Amino acid sequence: PPPATVPDEAASGTIRTWRRRQAGAVQQGVSLFATGLTEDGTYEVWIEDAAGTLAEVGLLESTSDGLGYWALDSRAGETLPAGIDADDVRDLRRRRIEIRRSGFSDYSLAGLFPR
Repeated sequence: PPPATVPDEAASGTIRTWRRRQAGAVQQGVSLFATGLTEDGTYEVWIEDAAGTLAEVGLLESTSDGLGYWALDSRAGETLPAGIDADDVRDLRRRRIEIRRSGFSDYSLAGLFPR
């Protein structure tokens, strides 16, 4: 459902997952790019777990132009958050993702991971 109060009405964004096998090891990642955010704002990133409950997984800082970027990349030693019951980016398919401006309970931007 739409939020009762929209913190950032002009927000839009894209979510991308990637996965590849290289030299016998699986490399994978997630990236989120958002525009139209409140300038110099702090945002929380929330991802739906396997049971359908949203869990906070990180922070995103917007720039003075209202842009924001958040990513996880296994090449940098990062892993998917433990609280979302996902070992592989394929487990995220069709799960909800939200960003919420800190101090607001309603989301600024929401969507689903691609198939």
